[in-house]
Amino acid sequence: MDTITEPINEADEEDCDDDVLEVVDVDSALSDSDSQPDFNLPQHQRCVCHTMNLIATTDADKAEENPHYKRISRSAFGKCQGM
Repeated sequence: MDTITEPINEADEEDCDDDVLEVVDVDSALSDSDSQPDFNLPQHQRCVCHTMNLIATTDADKAEENPHYKRISRSAFGKCQGM
């Protein structure tokens, strides 16, 4: 099996030397009481699928307490299941 090797670009090697990584201890940075965090969490967004599931189950069960709605609902769903 033949292997293809590409020559190393010297410009790429020089760019790698310029990159400097700064190691930060996360535990000490978060527990340091003098420092203010430079980040904010986004506002909580509710899951649409979970909300729709709650509407479909909980609110539908509450609607079944109305006898008029229950009669119409059972009739409609019975016709749909009969097809």
